[in-house]
Amino acid sequence: MAKKKGSARRPSMKLSSDDASILMAIESLRSDEAYRSAEYLRRKSKEGMANAAEGSDEYRSIRILIGTWMTIATLMKSVKTKDPFFRLLPICNMFKALQAEIEFLRRNLNQEDFARELYELYDEWEAWLEEQGVSQQYVTAMCKGLTARFG
Repeated sequence: MAKKKGSARRPSMKLSSDDASILMAIESLRSDEAYRSAEYLRRKSKEGMANAAEGSDEYRSIRILIGTWMTIATLMKSVKTKDPFFRLLPICNMFKALQAEIEFLRRNLNQEDFARELYELYDEWEAWLEEQGVSQQYVTAMCKGLTARFG
């Protein structure tokens, strides 16, 4: 049977026990009540939170969200088989959703490399995506990332 043109081969989603533990840790981070509340506030904010005043709920929320995704990016450095993680996690969605806030904090904290880990994870995800040879429609759907869970 011929392979459809432009379709990406779906590899096995089997994880080593170490990778499964990392996935569980990531899911635990994303299930945390503070994270989910922060994500709710981010989604509710019509203007974004890039100019949030220090000490405000919005400022705390962006710190929680970015800090969580920096932790996820650090955990991902230990993953042996990244394909399942790249397919399951809304890396593109969250990177793009938080990019303005990251740039705000870089300026505000005077730290050019703040959240460097998240930028590296996004770059790695983009390289993986290109390697998969998937269509632009797939990329758009992934980046819009309507998932059953918050970020």
